[in-house]
Amino acid sequence: MEGIRLFADGQYFLRAMKPQDAALRLDFFVRNRAALEPFMPTIPAADYTLARQRQILIKGYQDMQEDRRYLFGIFSAQVGQGGMLLGYVNLNNVIRGAFHSCDIGYGVDRNRTGQGIMTASVREVCDLAFSVLHLHRIQAAIIPSNKASLRVVEKAGFERIGLSRRYLKIHGFYQDHVLLAKVTADTE
Repeated sequence: MEGIRLFADGQYFLRAMKPQDAALRLDFFVRNRAALEPFMPTIPAADYTLARQRQILIKGYQDMQEDRRYLFGIFSAQVGQGGMLLGYVNLNNVIRGAFHSCDIGYGVDRNRTGQGIMTASVREVCDLAFSVLHLHRIQAAIIPSNKASLRVVEKAGFERIGLSRRYLKIHGFYQDHVLLAKVTADTE
């Protein structure tokens, strides 16, 4: 899971985030704080430090080694632009056994929205989740007002399950979320 995976005709690449990426991750969240906060659980001020981002990535890297969570960074493959984190896709809450499932979360740089990067990234991570990690189901939970995010997963082949009332705590109160899922074509 440590390798680089090119996608979108070689324009971008995905790779697992490592503790050494703490500065890139911090820069991404600082740059995109205002755009992401309306749709994410409240991020404590302490998380906007290099030390805390390093801790998050150390834990994320351990979780990846233990098959509990996978944190991927999205980077430009163009020469001279590979050093900036353009976005992320996380596979969270991996459950094995009879379920073989996880939740997906993602975000893209506010200056890169509407370019298809997120849809291509979600498709690529889903392919990786099914073909390499051998997961069966990936679930997304999205606030109904987040139309752009809903379009991303729908274009990536997710189907609506329904509305879950008061599903996640966002900005201090529980909000409804649309639940969507993508399931692999299972032969077993």
